[in-house]
Order: sequence, then C-alpha cells, then structure tokens
Amino acid sequence: MAALVDAAYFGNIQNDFIFSSNKNNAYTHFMQNISIIKNSYFSNADITHYTAPVSGRQMTIRCNDLEQLAEKVDIIAMNTVSHLPSDCGVDSIASKCGHVLARAR
Repeated sequence: MAALVDAAYFGNIQNDFIFSSNKNNAYTHFMQNISIIKNSYFSNADITHYTAPVSGRQMTIRCNDLEQLAEKVDIIAMNTVSHLPSDCGVDSIASKCGHVLARAR
C-alpha cells in the first residue's frame, strides 16, 4: 500500500496518508477485525467483516483528515478497533475509478 501511495497511483495523497513506525518502534503482531465499508471487486455483499493478521514495525497509518481523504479515494474497509497508536483505521482503499486497490495488511 505504501508503495502505491508514494507512486501517486491514488493521486496526490502522500501528505494525507502517512506510514510511520509504531510508537514503540518495535515489531508487533496481532489479529485485526475489519469492517467492509464499500464493496469492491475483492468482496461481496454477503461479507461485511473479516479478520486479518497484522505484523511488522513500520505499519502505523496516519491520516490528517479522514473526510478529506475520502474525497480523494474510496475507503473500502476500516479497522473496527485500532490497536496501533496514530492509526486512522483505514485498511483498504481504492482509486475513485476503481482500477487500483491497496490493502494495508
């Protein structure tokens, strides 16, 4: 996801969607419950939630303004509970045209 954002596949959102190290700057792992906000080509209407593994050190996502980000990309899925400091809760985004999809996990 970070590479797609940095390469501007979603337009100019590099300052709106920032990846950083965890607050303790250490490796962490857990299972994250995620809610589907908008269906895309990787989901269907029958599934509204899923659980995904999270592991790594540089995985915290910060967004300055979630509403402003939603104007630039489609937010596909969000964490139901944030286990990471400064995590804005976005798990998956898609370009407004629907051609590019990125998942944080």
